[in-house]
This record gives sequence, C-alpha cells and structure tokens, in this order.
Amino acid sequence: MKGLIRSGITPAADQSQPSRARTAVRLSIALAVFAVGVLASLLASWQVHRTIQEQAQVRFHAVCDEITARINARLAAYALMLQGGRALFTASDDVRRDEWKTYYDVLDAKRAVPGYLAVGFIEWVPAAKLDDHVARTRRSGLTEYVVHPAGRRDDYGPVVFIEPFTAANIPASGFDMHSEPVRRAAMDKACDTGEAALTAKLTLVQDGDSGEDPGAVMYVPVFRNSATTATATERRKALVGWVFCAFRLRELMAGVLPDWLNAARNAVALQIYDGDDPSRRNLLFASRPVAKPDPGAVLECQRRIDFQGHSWLIVFAANGAHEGAGPAGLATGAAGLLISGLVLGLMLTGFKRLDAQRRAEELAAQVSEMAFHDSLTALPNRLLLLDRLEMAIAVCTRSGGHGALMMVDLDNFKPLNDTHGHAAGDLLIIEVAGRLRNCVRRTDTLARLGGDEFIVLLPSLAGDARAAVAEAVAVAGKILEALSHPYVLAGEDEGVAAITHSCSSSIGVTIFGGNETDPATILRRADAAMYEAKRAGRNRVSVAGAAGSATAGPR
Repeated sequence: MKGLIRSGITPAADQSQPSRARTAVRLSIALAVFAVGVLASLLASWQVHRTIQEQAQVRFHAVCDEITARINARLAAYALMLQGGRALFTASDDVRRDEWKTYYDVLDAKRAVPGYLAVGFIEWVPAAKLDDHVARTRRSGLTEYVVHPAGRRDDYGPVVFIEPFTAANIPASGFDMHSEPVRRAAMDKACDTGEAALTAKLTLVQDGDSGEDPGAVMYVPVFRNSATTATATERRKALVGWVFCAFRLRELMAGVLPDWLNAARNAVALQIYDGDDPSRRNLLFASRPVAKPDPGAVLECQRRIDFQGHSWLIVFAANGAHEGAGPAGLATGAAGLLISGLVLGLMLTGFKRLDAQRRAEELAAQVSEMAFHDSLTALPNRLLLLDRLEMAIAVCTRSGGHGALMMVDLDNFKPLNDTHGHAAGDLLIIEVAGRLRNCVRRTDTLARLGGDEFIVLLPSLAGDARAAVAEAVAVAGKILEALSHPYVLAGEDEGVAAITHSCSSSIGVTIFGGNETDPATILRRADAAMYEAKRAGRNRVSVAGAAGSATAGPR
C-alpha cells in the first residue's frame, strides 16, 4: 500500500477511468436516441404540414374551377339569349315594340338565366335621320321619347326597346349608348367582329352617377337582312343596331351562385376585376368588403375569364382552409422534444395528422354540399339533378327502357308567405320535402329547383311506354294525396307560432326513353305539363310524353 501511495495512485482514481467511459457512452446513446426522436418528429411534422396543404390545395382549386366555369356559362347564356334577339330582327323587316315584349315574355330569361337588369334593342341612327327616328318612335307609343344626352353628333345609338319596361329601366329609354366611350368601344367591336362583345367596368344608366354598384353591358350586332357581312367594312355598312343585355355584377353572381354566396362566404372569398390589373379601380365584385390582405387566407389562386377578347380576373382566397397545418407541425415537433422518444412523438403526429386531415375533408364536404344540394331542405339542386337525369337517359338509351320526370309545384304557397312571412314558408317547404321523401324509392331522385318547385326523377320504369305512364301516374297520385293533407307548422324557434295551412299541388309528368338525349327538353316538357295541370284547375296531375297527354284530378 505504501508503494502505491508513493507512486501517486489511489484505488478511487483507478476506478474513475471506466466510470467516465461508461457515462460518455450512455450519454452518447441517450443523445443519439434523443436526436433520432427529434429528427423523426420534425420530419413527421413537416410531412403532416405538407400533406394537409396539398389536400387543401386540390379541393380549393376544384372549387375555384367550378365557380369560374359557372360564370363562363352564364356569360355564354347571355350571349345565346342575345343571338335569339338578333334572330327576331333577321326574321322580320320591322320589329315592333309589342313583338319585342312578346319575345322577352316567351323567353322567360329571368327564370332561366337570372342576374341581368335589362334586355333591349339599340338602333343605329345617322345624324341626318335623327329627327325622323324621334318622330317614328313617338308615333309607336312613347310620346315623350327623346334621345339623350343632348347634343349634335355624327351618329347615335339610342335605346329603342327595353324589357322589363319598369320604373328602374325607363331612364335608359332613349339613352345614346354610342355617345359614351366605354360602351361605344364594345358596340364598335361587336359590329366589326359580328360577335357578342362585353364592355369594360361601368355604371349603368339605371344607377345614375353613384358608381357604387359596378355593371357591364353585352352587345350583339344586328345587320340588314340579305346584306353581305363578310368583312368589317361590309358589316358597318349593313349595321341596323344592337341587341344588348345590361347587368350588375352583384346580381349576376347572386344568379350564378345563390346558395354559395349566402353560406360559403366565410370559407372562400373572391373578387372579380375588369382586365388583368387587380386594383381597386377595376373591382367589379367582391364577396366580402375588400380590406388589407388577411394573414389567415392561406390559400390563394387566380382564374381568368376571356369573353371574345375581353378578360376578367378572379382572385380567390380561403380563410383557414387548412388552419391545422401549421399548429399540427409545431405540436408534433414540440411533442418529440418533450418526450425525447420516437414512439410517442410518432403517435402524436399521427393523431394531429388525422385531425387536420378530417378538418380538410369536412371543408371539402361542406363546399360539395353547398354546390350540389339545396341549403334549406338538403335535397339535390338543379346541378345534381341534371347529372342524375343524364345518367338515367343514358341507361334508358342502352336498355330500351323508360323513365319519368315530375315537376311538382305548390298551389297555395304565396298566401302563406304574404300572411305569415318567409319563416313560415320555409317551414312549409321543409315539411313538403319530408312528405315527398316518403313517396319515392331510394333509387329515385327528389330535388328542389327553388321557391316551391320540386322535381321527382324515376330513372327506371318497367314495361313499355304505356306501362311506364301508368306507374308514373300512380306515384304522382300518391304524391298528390300526401301533399293535400293540412300542415301544422310549429316554428317557435324561428319566431313563428303554430299555423294550420292547406296547400295542394299541381304535378306535370313526362316519360322519356328511346333516342332522347337532351335533359333540357325533358325538363321543359314536364314544366309545360305542370302548367297544364294548373290551367285545368290545380290539385291534379297532367301527363305529357311518349304515350300521349292526359290530365287527371284527385281520386
């Protein structure tokens, strides 16, 4: 022992070397495990964040594409409506005011393509013929007609016909649209190309000088019958005037997306700009007031609509569409640091990922529900109905079978709204939807078109056309009976006291099959049959289709 002490070595010092080595190894292993756990947690956090963002992006862009397609379709529908107006002038050398009104009434465009303010005709008038034009128009019935604004010009483009001829549209009668640069540019373009043309952003004459509600006007040129119109010069020489459609963007969007604007505005916002510059001076429409960029709008995209060379820019933004992405990633990383272990970190990551993915899927389901279902009754809307009708037509074409389409309209709905308010009307619509569900099979489609109009689609009926008619009429009779019983509307939560209301229905039935391929024709046939039932006294079924026509009252 003394030798050991003298050499400067003690037992304690001798054991310290392996102890420090073991500690270093253990610390290294612990740090390595901790590092792997942290790295795995950070990697999982990043993967969660990226996956949620990608899923939200896909669904968000699908919604943006759908809305853009609907706006494009509505502009195309306006152009088609104006082409029909041009055809009226092509078929006659002298279209009178009452003929234009008849065309407008028969067209029923306010119901088919809502959202516009006025449809009319503008006559091109050289300065030398202005006095004759005014005198002729006054003789047609507008005794106080004048062309405005006042002043001498080389030529004029005053509004001669306008429908609906209401107090709101009267100020536009006689307005020289060709005198205003923005309108004149579109009118000249329509004449030179022979196609529909759209103005830039403007304030409609009906709105005075307020400028608070932007609008636009679409023009289609009308040329002299039998004139050669192969070139722009020939078209200008043959010009008679223009048919036009004036609309405000706010009303156009309400017609294109009625349910979306009411229910989904907190999920997806959009602004429409005239041209390619998204500046406030070019703003045509905003689904919510335009303010500073919202940091919560984590999804953004732009779409462009090009109508005959005139473009609109649509800017979309989604508030919180994948709000769980950032928090989920941070929480996963924090969990890995706190527990210093891979297993629990991965579990928490999985939970966060599932929750965030569920939120993204719920948003997609909400947008899909609003796009294809009625917000009041949760029934399919027109879009989903048309899709199922096209499928039923295809099946009948392949199999040689038949289907039926019923238009159901309530006979005594408006007095309830007028007397007790819209809350009571909504309760009645919900009750009617419930009764209709009990009258059809699960394979049938029950849809609401809006107001008090419902559609019942029976996609597959047995037997030949006559047997199909008999089966469809039996279902219609069942519906007629179910809807005829009194309704007790108890809506205390909606501020409506208990109301007893009787409301019959008129049903139009049409059979389809064979070589029929056009859903619009089938819908028009059912609509016509429904109006025939109303004309025959209401509370009855009218049939139009492959097996003939008939009208029957309640049994």
